[in-house]
Amino acid sequence: MSSSSATIVLVDDEPLFRSAVARLLGAAGYHVLAAAGPEQALSLLSAASASISLLISDVNMPRMDGVELAQRATALQPGLRTLFVCGYPSETLDNIPLGAHFLEKPFTHEELLRSVRELISP
Repeated sequence: MSSSSATIVLVDDEPLFRSAVARLLGAAGYHVLAAAGPEQALSLLSAASASISLLISDVNMPRMDGVELAQRATALQPGLRTLFVCGYPSETLDNIPLGAHFLEKPFTHEELLRSVRELISP
């Protein structure tokens, strides 16, 4: 799938991080639906008229962590792939499912785009 036809749901409770990543992905040709938290992301996924290509989610968020969000999102969009991001990996790696895709913050633009490309076009 080309970047121009791929839709990504980006979820992070940090506004500056969310905005910067959304701009980067948009500049790379992806359609980005940004959410400030898990509840908003689930609403976006429920309302999506087209298939979502990728969920990028922070692991540590208030009220619902990224792992639970990914499970609920997959129930709404079967086959949805997830890229987890977190700035505190030692505290969260135990919660992330074996074999899950993960990027530690901070990461470079190149690392993010490479991971996104690999997950969208496996």
